[in-house]
Amino acid sequence: MIQLFNVIAISKGCAKPISDERKKSRKSISKLHDMLLGEKYGAILAINESLYNAIKEEMDDTDQAYDSTLDQILRKATGGRMILLPNIPVFAVDGNNDEDFSNLSLLYIQKEELNNSAEWKYRYDNEPFNSDGSKVSVRRFDQIEPESLKPIIHKNQRWTDFEDLLYIPIIWSQRIRIIDPYFMKNSATQATVPSLERLIDSIIEARKTIGKPLKLLEFTIHYRILNHDGTVFSEQDAVNHFTGSIAKFPDISDWIEEIKLKVYKNRLDNTDKKRPIIFETSSHGICFPASRGIELKRDGTFRYTIEFNPPCTKQKMEKWKQTLNDFCEQAFPSDDS
Repeated sequence: MIQLFNVIAISKGCAKPISDERKKSRKSISKLHDMLLGEKYGAILAINESLYNAIKEEMDDTDQAYDSTLDQILRKATGGRMILLPNIPVFAVDGNNDEDFSNLSLLYIQKEELNNSAEWKYRYDNEPFNSDGSKVSVRRFDQIEPESLKPIIHKNQRWTDFEDLLYIPIIWSQRIRIIDPYFMKNSATQATVPSLERLIDSIIEARKTIGKPLKLLEFTIHYRILNHDGTVFSEQDAVNHFTGSIAKFPDISDWIEEIKLKVYKNRLDNTDKKRPIIFETSSHGICFPASRGIELKRDGTFRYTIEFNPPCTKQKMEKWKQTLNDFCEQAFPSDDS
């Protein structure tokens, strides 16, 4: 399973510094802070009530600087850079099952936990291990180095691979914005099952797993695309495809509260020719510039390879969003509908 977000969990042992390496431990917790709360790593903290409580209980108040940074990570992550995954057990101890770490990309554990658990020593020595299709890496916390993923959807991969890539971002987000001038034209003219319908279905199924609807799904496209045969895929063609696809999902309003189509008539030069996908919560946003848009062949496999760059800065993301507000018109729903 390919991950777009770097989904990280920390063991209960990371709750306190290594007793004889306090200075090094402070550097480790500081690097975790940068990785989870910085802009360029696309990382979020995976946790649940049991693991959260175990981490808090393990904190021993012997190092104020360490405890303060960990408290800050937990508090700020709770404000937006955290995702609740109920399956994650309290770790790292013998008896943990591989399948309980699905949808994670990276686990951090303290070196003492490796000494105390033959099972985790084996996972560490043979990482990454497989968890229900996810390849999960295991790192020692005292050797942490912030890293970002560079996921790729290769030519001829199937939609299910892309669906796996988007699952965590979809359930984490409240709003998703896709900026791709050719999205509706490609969706309407290429695959037997249009990519728009596939995407809506993937979002609905993902949101059903958490029982909460997505607040907004927004597409921004160019209003007029010239086809290879000289004909034009117009704004009205885009709206017709858009509304026709929506109509195939009678329960769409239960799982996507608002869905919009915007068009622009001038070039959006500041997108650097990338196809940004923006995932937002109420207080945070993560924007991944993609090398290409979503283009499927008739059989539903990807026509071209898509490379996802590391997240752009908040400043650039906000600049892109402002450009959309300044230069785009809403095609659906129309202002008079």
